[in-house]
Amino acid sequence: MLKILNKLVLIFLCFSLGVNADDQKTSYNILNNSNLVQWQLVLIDYSSDSSPDFEHRDILYKNLNNVVIKSNYHSTSFNNDSFDIKEIMDELPQDIHNLLLKELKHFNLNSFQQDKKCFSFIKSPTQYDLNQYLVFISDYLFLFSNDGFVLTFKNEEKIRNYLASQYDKLKSVKLPLTNRFWPPESKDEFSPFSDELVYFFKGSIDDSDAQSLKLQKYNDINLLLLSSYTIAGAPQLSIVSLDNSFKFIDRLELSQEYELEDGVSWIKYNIDKNYFITLNEVEYRHNKSPKSVSKTFYKISDKGKFIKVNK
Repeated sequence: MLKILNKLVLIFLCFSLGVNADDQKTSYNILNNSNLVQWQLVLIDYSSDSSPDFEHRDILYKNLNNVVIKSNYHSTSFNNDSFDIKEIMDELPQDIHNLLLKELKHFNLNSFQQDKKCFSFIKSPTQYDLNQYLVFISDYLFLFSNDGFVLTFKNEEKIRNYLASQYDKLKSVKLPLTNRFWPPESKDEFSPFSDELVYFFKGSIDDSDAQSLKLQKYNDINLLLLSSYTIAGAPQLSIVSLDNSFKFIDRLELSQEYELEDGVSWIKYNIDKNYFITLNEVEYRHNKSPKSVSKTFYKISDKGKFIKVNK
């Protein structure tokens, strides 16, 4: 009988230890998940002494600005495809180090920050043409392409917190609106945004000088009028939707200008009091009267998407 009791006690202890081990393993996984940071692309730059492939830069932007990137100090995931990483104590290769120094200066950081950590992918995510190195400093993540580009990401939550803090300071504009604020004038009281928000708003890779006004909310959707300029200096006006936690939802270009061989084409807009949006393309050709060539109509869905509709 004593032998039987001893065996039962031993089985119970083994079972308890197994359960505790599973609990610890589960807790470890939960801890890892809770430490995950989601990253937002904020800049693609290149070495000044290289000849960058701008077409490839555009491809990198389109690919990586639509990918959800998360990481901790164990792995980095691209749309849930996880890649293990390991910390490295050696110096970065000189070309990578030079690229990093240039970006740190841009973001008022330095290579001697106490929280700087350098890692390498155990297996690189080749589908994005990235090399093996990645660097974490402060709220930033730096990745490097195989052809000399450095891709800077920022903690997405920090970006949304910044946006939330700025939102309350924006001037509010009432509907309806017709062809206003394009281009913006000083009296319009647009508020400038950090350049780090340009990619967050999913605009063109060469958008610059982003500034904004806010519209009345549509249900629980935050709406912004976003003014920016193309690399050629042409003004553009967009409407952007954000959820209550200031996550990006959608963007619709409202007013733009296109050059024609003998004139220009303007996109003009109207947003009525019910948030119904009309875009009217008008051509202005030399020695001809203005001509409306197309009209498109949009409504805002309950989820904040701009949906093309028939009138």
